[in-house]
Amino acid sequence: MAADTKFWVALSRVPQLGTVRFRRLESNFGDMESVWNASYNELRATGLEDRPAQEIVAARNNSSPDDEMAALERAEVTAVTWNHSTYPARLKEIADPPAVLFYKGTLLPSDDRSVAIVGTRSPTVYGREATAVIKPWSGPSWSYGG
Repeated sequence: MAADTKFWVALSRVPQLGTVRFRRLESNFGDMESVWNASYNELRATGLEDRPAQEIVAARNNSSPDDEMAALERAEVTAVTWNHSTYPARLKEIADPPAVLFYKGTLLPSDDRSVAIVGTRSPTVYGREATAVIKPWSGPSWSYGG
């Protein structure tokens, strides 16, 4: 795992940070440790809006990248960033890939032709209904949130 993965993970928890903002921050700072340690004014100087900059500063004051990684380890969850060699190549091709991918188990070469359904921690009624429709199609290795 890359040395700065813990900063990617901590920043992935920040509301308002999606693919576009992650790319902007990575481009301007070069690494996520520098983003994590940047002042509000340094964040704003990249063109980041007020609220996301405030959220990053607040996250830094309220959480720890080391604690985030320890929690993942306890849960046996792996995190990879889009810069890591094990990040699925086909996932990078979508319009809005997650900056950090969290998974349990092992990513295998055969997983290249897998399907994933990515949702939210707070699913809508429609999301729950759609999951119920899809679930019967699943094979023995199917995993879904719910």
